[in-house]
Amino acid sequence: MKEIVTLQFGNLANYVSTQYWNIQDGYNLESDNQNFEIYDTNALFQEGLSQNNSSTFTPRTLIFDLKENFGNLKSTSSDLYSEKQQNKDDYQYFENDVAKDIQESNTIVYESTKPTKNRFLESFNPKFLATSEINYFSDINMVYYHPNSIHEVSGLVEGGSGTGQMSTFYQGQQVYDTMNKDMCFVDEDFRKLLEKCDDLQGIQIISDAYGGFSGFRNNFMEDIRSELPKKTLLVYSVSNLPTMNWKGMDTSDSAIGFASCLDLQASFIPLYLPSQHNISRNNVISELNMSYLYHSSAIQSVFLDSLTVPLMTHGINLDDIIKKASVFNNENFLVPKINMQLEGSNDLENFGDSDQEFKYFDYVKKLSSSKNEKGIRKINDDGWISARGKTFSKNADAFSSICEEYVCIERGFEAPKSFPMELQNPYRSDGSKYNIISKLGGNDEDLGSYLDFMAKTLGENREYNRVYGEDEIESIKEAINVFSNECINK
Repeated sequence: MKEIVTLQFGNLANYVSTQYWNIQDGYNLESDNQNFEIYDTNALFQEGLSQNNSSTFTPRTLIFDLKENFGNLKSTSSDLYSEKQQNKDDYQYFENDVAKDIQESNTIVYESTKPTKNRFLESFNPKFLATSEINYFSDINMVYYHPNSIHEVSGLVEGGSGTGQMSTFYQGQQVYDTMNKDMCFVDEDFRKLLEKCDDLQGIQIISDAYGGFSGFRNNFMEDIRSELPKKTLLVYSVSNLPTMNWKGMDTSDSAIGFASCLDLQASFIPLYLPSQHNISRNNVISELNMSYLYHSSAIQSVFLDSLTVPLMTHGINLDDIIKKASVFNNENFLVPKINMQLEGSNDLENFGDSDQEFKYFDYVKKLSSSKNEKGIRKINDDGWISARGKTFSKNADAFSSICEEYVCIERGFEAPKSFPMELQNPYRSDGSKYNIISKLGGNDEDLGSYLDFMAKTLGENREYNRVYGEDEIESIKEAINVFSNECINK
């Protein structure tokens, strides 16, 4: 199995990544795979040994976020490798000695309040996923991480008015450059991940679409590309808002980030939220409240999983998916869409209907469709398509007319316990399994209009014209416009 290294940047991205890892870990725990495809999760997870020589299996990932956003993740993951778990008595004596020394020296100790585990983490019971109890992405985490995976970022940047928190692409670049002088991110923990790979197929990067961590991610990618000039880089750009609700600075950050992906030959997949109108069209997804991060991150993680499963079950590589998704030579801006339906439903006639699709990008054009003789709607769409669930495995001949090439996974998607109750469907005896069609392609006519808007917004950004220089901004705009004209069917 060819390995994939994952990198996570920013709070929005880490909510999505947490849900994603919860899904993947579920495949590790399954005991009845003999009835379905075998999931080889070695592509995403790494084996290791704890200090008492117990085997460990942790995500092959590096996680970057502000210190205050981690919650209890660091202490929980440290338990997996902690000597404290093996030498509790010795550790207690040490703690008592320290406490005694502090008392005798009259030292004043200030301790910050440590986040506590919520009720969900104590029992993994979805009914305890109350909004009021979810304050960090770690509050829905069900996976152990290697301690070296966790990287706290100060986020502090020096400015004319003093020190402040990074909030823009440019400031994120500054913070990365400052921290990298001491941390050497690529030469340290990232290289350790690479050294454990026998045959690296690529790197998937899950990142905030805008703000400080988009710039932080950009500079990290530049260092990676200098080390790995030919490896696949796949960037998932995450936002919990429709693009129509973005601020001008958000759009400018995304424009620079996408232009950098063009320069670094990386594929860019927007995992944004569509308008409420588009959300309401899908019967499953319309029940979610997208103002909650653990709701929006759940549905975004579904697409991540849908792209990953064929890698684990069919021996497909990231390059294979990107090439099949490419249309009009566009491998750089690929639009994701899914359609979900409870596995018990036999509504084949309407399941292929594009009106039911959840579109992660506001500017996606409505697809035309027609019905074939088997009753499934024929989807006139090019790109990568995968189908998941018994509905498709039992109707393979009918579904094959949707497109010439597709991957069919027999087992339906099962929501992990960290998903909102609206997706758990606790009244079904066989769990919450869904049929899913996922699509990835670059053939959308309205995509060109959005790229033009992105370049125009960046050009009008006075702050970026000042800090980057007008010539640099003009060069970035030109790169976006050239790509739009040459690779997008307007």
